[in-house]
Amino acid sequence: MNPIKVQLTRKQGEGYVIPLGPVNLVNVITDKGMVGLWGF
Repeated sequence: MNPIKVQLTRKQGEGYVIPLGPVNLVNVITDKGMVGLWGF
């Protein structure tokens, strides 16, 4: 799991992609909170 920089509309976040078999768990962390989602 390596962090990557993610450019959002008005700020930058730190993103992580975690492979979980056939899907990926994607997280983006900013100073206001965190968003996570499953990707197929």
